[in-house]
Amino acid sequence: MNRRAAAALALALPIALTACSAGDAPETIEVTSTVTETPAEDDGATEAQSTASQSETTAEATTASTQAETYEDLDPELFNLGGAYVVGGADTGVAGCMAKPGTNYPFNCQISFTYPVPPVEDLGGAGTAIAPNVASWKDGRFITAFSPGSQGYMTPPRPLEQGQRVTIDGATLTHLVDGGFRVEYNGDAFEVHDGVYARDGEVDQALAVAAKPVSRGTQCGSTFTPSLQDVAIVASEDGTTCGTAARVMRDYVHALIDGQTEGQAALWTAPNGWSCTGRWFFTGEENVGANGKMACAAKSLQGAPVEGHGSGEVVALTAEDRTRL
Repeated sequence: MNRRAAAALALALPIALTACSAGDAPETIEVTSTVTETPAEDDGATEAQSTASQSETTAEATTASTQAETYEDLDPELFNLGGAYVVGGADTGVAGCMAKPGTNYPFNCQISFTYPVPPVEDLGGAGTAIAPNVASWKDGRFITAFSPGSQGYMTPPRPLEQGQRVTIDGATLTHLVDGGFRVEYNGDAFEVHDGVYARDGEVDQALAVAAKPVSRGTQCGSTFTPSLQDVAIVASEDGTTCGTAARVMRDYVHALIDGQTEGQAALWTAPNGWSCTGRWFFTGEENVGANGKMACAAKSLQGAPVEGHGSGEVVALTAEDRTRL
């Protein structure tokens, strides 16, 4: 099961759904291909022109064939949960996308947004929000919005694996061969790569920004505490690698909920060597459990630096606490 969706066992969906098992093999897979024949040469064409023409035709045929054969087109009914279709993103940062054909319910995707975190364009009725948690269709385009209660799925939805795509009610969802997740709908599109969200045409720029270490105080993403309080994942050291840090912090939350931490300080070591604790304190703050914050750093529990897996430290803070950092 997708670890990033595991914490949702303690959460509630905006609507009640009963998901298919994510491990079932697809029932219908249709692979299409395009073959372009090389046209016959004109009698008067020179050898150079013939060679160039054949090269161009071969390139066009290869491109068309690759585009058509790269992806498996799945039957949308594989994702039909009865009244709604829900498609998972399989470790891309997309918890799931929902479509309700035949209704005016907006198509949307729940996303674990990672730095550079986009703005909240719609609060969805909430008074405030630390960060967006969905990309939702509104007024002819996708917007990044906050949907109260959208913290995952009680049952992780069937995912698209790399190289698979499906079209549901006009929305085409593709798990790209490079590992990203692309959504196209009514002429608009966005992609998510390890939680990095970008509108169509802005992907390379967003990924370039995401790859650079950030300064202290930068928001790397958001998550929630085991008591379901929304918190920002904030760099507490200069030189923090946001993408790695945010993923470790979210996995730490799941470890807390699953009871996998150690001792009163809730110590935990991530598979990449980062260490986390529930006892991070502001300078001068009383070191009691009630004041402790979740934090993860690129070092072992004994203080040895982690090599080759990012750098820095992040802490989970409420909107009020962020002003103190």
